[in-house]
Amino acid sequence: MNEISAFFVRNIVAVFFFYGLAFFVMGLALLLASRLPSAFRFSVAIVPLALFGFFHAAHEWVEMFQKIAALTSGYTPTAGEEFVRLALLVVSFVALLVFGLVLLMPAASRWRTAATVAAMLLLWLAGATLVSLRYALSPADIMAMADGLARYVLGIPAALLGAWALMAQQRTFREHNMSQFGRDLVWSAAALLLYGALGQVFVRETVLAPSHWLSSANFLLWFGIPVQLFRAVMAAGFTFFLVRALRAFEVEDRRRLEQETTAKLAAQTAMLENERRNAQQTERLNEELRVTAYKLSVLLDLSNLQIGRASCRERV
Repeated sequence: MNEISAFFVRNIVAVFFFYGLAFFVMGLALLLASRLPSAFRFSVAIVPLALFGFFHAAHEWVEMFQKIAALTSGYTPTAGEEFVRLALLVVSFVALLVFGLVLLMPAASRWRTAATVAAMLLLWLAGATLVSLRYALSPADIMAMADGLARYVLGIPAALLGAWALMAQQRTFREHNMSQFGRDLVWSAAALLLYGALGQVFVRETVLAPSHWLSSANFLLWFGIPVQLFRAVMAAGFTFFLVRALRAFEVEDRRRLEQETTAKLAAQTAMLENERRNAQQTERLNEELRVTAYKLSVLLDLSNLQIGRASCRERV
C-alpha cells in the first residue's frame, strides 16, 4: 500500500463524514428549492431526490460512527444496528428510483410507480433470501450480502435511471432558453452515472460472485484510493452541479414576476388610456351641450324678440 492509500485508509472516518455531508447538503438545497413555484416537471421530482440525499447521508454517518467505534474500542455492530444501516441504504435507493420514475414517466399513475418500486424490492428480498438459504449464512454475513445485493439490484439501476432522467430534463431547460442550467444537469448526470455504474459495483466481498473480484479491497488495490472516497467525490460533484442547476427555478420565478409586472403595467396603461378616451368623450359631449344650450338661448331670445315686435304692431 502506497503512502496516499495509507493516508486515506487512516482517515477513512473523515471520508465518510464528507461523503454524508455532500448528500445532506444536496437534500437541504433541494428541499429549499422545492418551495419555489415552478412549471418544470423537475420540481415534482425534487422531494424524492431530497429524501435520497437525507437517507443516504444518514447511512454514511451511521457507518462512520461504526468505524469510529471499531477503531477506538474494537466494537462490532449488532445485527439490529446493521439492519438499521441497511434499511437506510435501501430506502435511499428507493427514493432515487422514485425520482427517476416520476421524472421519466409523467403520465404514469402513482400505482404504476409504486408497483415498479415494489417489484424491485421484492426482487432484492427474494434474491437475498435465496442466497442466504443456499449458503446458510450467519446474520452478519446476511447483512453484508444484502448490502451488496441492494447496491446491485437497487442502487445501480436507480442511479442509471436518475442520470437518464436528468439528461431528459436538461433538454427541457434548453427549450426554455436555459442552456447554462442544462449543462449543469449534464455534469450532475455524469457524476451520478459514475457514482452508480462504478461506485456501487465495488462492494464488500461476500458470497455474491461479482464481489470476489469487484470488491472494495480490490478497488483500493487497483486505484490507490478507497471506493468510499470515489463515491464521496462523485457525490460532491453531483451536489455541486445540481445546486447550480437549481438556479433555473430562480430564473423562472424572476421571469414569471417580470411577465406579471409587464402584464400589470399593460393593464394599467390600457385602463389609463381608456379613462383618457372617456374623459375626451365626456369633454366633447359637454362642449356639444354648451353649444346646443347657447343655440337654444339664441333661439329663445329671437323668439322673444319676434313676439315683442308682434305685440307692438297689434297695439298700433
